[in-house]
Amino acid sequence: MQWNTEFVSLAGLDKAANDFTSLTSDMSVYASVSDAANRLIMVARFGGGHIFSKNFEYFQALNLGANNFYAVFVKQDFQGSSVAYNGLRRG
Repeated sequence: MQWNTEFVSLAGLDKAANDFTSLTSDMSVYASVSDAANRLIMVARFGGGHIFSKNFEYFQALNLGANNFYAVFVKQDFQGSSVAYNGLRRG
């Protein structure tokens, strides 16, 4: 099992700069479902995140795509202030 959680809080240096706060978490669970000769491993991934700031830059948006191991989507296909995903695959 692998679990990563990240909390980011950035403060602007002047009135023109916006503050930014986000929380993301990702969990992967690995399980062997066959004998040692066949080496079949299943991977279940769960994750999500949220940006708590109202004004954030395009590059700070959470996205669902290639970086979440969803190869069928381009990284910029789905972007916004919240994201949730899960998946099951064999390794």
